[in-house]
Amino acid sequence: MSHTVAAPIKIPADKVIRLLLIDDHPAVRDGVRMKLEADHRFRVVAEAANTEDALELAAQTAVDVVLTDISMRGASGIELIRQLRCEQPQLRYVVFTMHDSDDCIHAATQAGANAYVLKGAPSREILAAVEAVSAGGSYFSAEIGLRLLRSAKGSKLTPREQQVLALIALGKSSKAIARELRVDARTIDTHRSSIKRKFELDSSAALVRFAVEGHWKSA
Repeated sequence: MSHTVAAPIKIPADKVIRLLLIDDHPAVRDGVRMKLEADHRFRVVAEAANTEDALELAAQTAVDVVLTDISMRGASGIELIRQLRCEQPQLRYVVFTMHDSDDCIHAATQAGANAYVLKGAPSREILAAVEAVSAGGSYFSAEIGLRLLRSAKGSKLTPREQQVLALIALGKSSKAIARELRVDARTIDTHRSSIKRKFELDSSAALVRFAVEGHWKSA
């Protein structure tokens, strides 16, 4: 099975990644902890069975990655991610859950999840997900990644934004695009900003990569 992973850097061999593990089933936590700690780079430094305890532990413990289920007593894992992103923006997040609905996947990614792994997936996927997000990347199984891409295609883009992206993919500047579409260059800059906002692209270079990769194109 192939996976969607955003080109991360390598984790230094001597770096230990500290994890906060959150699941309301002790047996699940035990199993995940054993799998993670079989790799010397990963150490579960704190565990919680609910969001309230997890927030308290995150405030008291030095953590790099939060690995959380979605459904728990009290607030959900998605709410946990939203709150922690405000309080500790440097943290990275892996969702490990049985929920595979599009609504859950989108809610998690919108909240800030960097990886989404289903509990029925092979155990190697959880290790790969933690490794990817620890190194600054993201991880989604092939099925989930494809669903995210399909939902993001043209539906978010206006026809004009799709034209602009197609021309960006050809290497054209805003001025050149403006001349071709017979509009003001500032209008093209507005479209570029809108596309970056819709797809959470943080730079012009990221916008160019997005345009060239072509995932936004309709089927």
